[in-house]
Amino acid sequence: MRAEMVRVLDQAAVVHAEFGVDGLRERHQCLVRAAWRERALGRAEDGVARVSALIAELGALEGPDAMRLLRAAEEVRSRL
Repeated sequence: MRAEMVRVLDQAAVVHAEFGVDGLRERHQCLVRAAWRERALGRAEDGVARVSALIAELGALEGPDAMRLLRAAEEVRSRL
C-alpha cells in the first residue's frame, strides 16, 4: 500500500507541475509526502534524491513563496 502511495503522490506532483507556479505549493507537498513514504519503506536515499531534485527546482525560482518552500524542503532533507 505504501509503495502504491508513492506512485500516486508522484502522479499528483506531475499534475500540479502543469499549473506552473500556481501549483508549486501542492507539488511541494506531494513530493515531500512521497519522500517520507520512501523513508518508511526503508528507501531513505530515494526520498533524499526526490527532495534534492525539488530543492534544485525551487532554487531556480524567485519570490517569497519559492524561498519559503525551499527552506522547508531543505529542512525535510536534513531529517530524512
